[in-house]
Amino acid sequence: MTSERDQLSDRLSHVSDEEARRWGIAGFVGQSTTIKKILSSIGRLQGTTTAVLITGESGTGKELVARAVGRLDV
Repeated sequence: MTSERDQLSDRLSHVSDEEARRWGIAGFVGQSTTIKKILSSIGRLQGTTTAVLITGESGTGKELVARAVGRLDV
């Protein structure tokens, strides 16, 4: 059972790494002042234990920002 648990843990880690590459800051597109401010804020928040409330209209990328904030290796 320990071996199976370790295999599942390794698989989950691999999937998490793939998601991190997919949804990190590199996935953001744009050069506007607003997006630059957002990316700067994401960079400051990464690796902290600060609680963050991400607000905005539907379809504005709140989930993408949340995923990028949670990513530690950007």
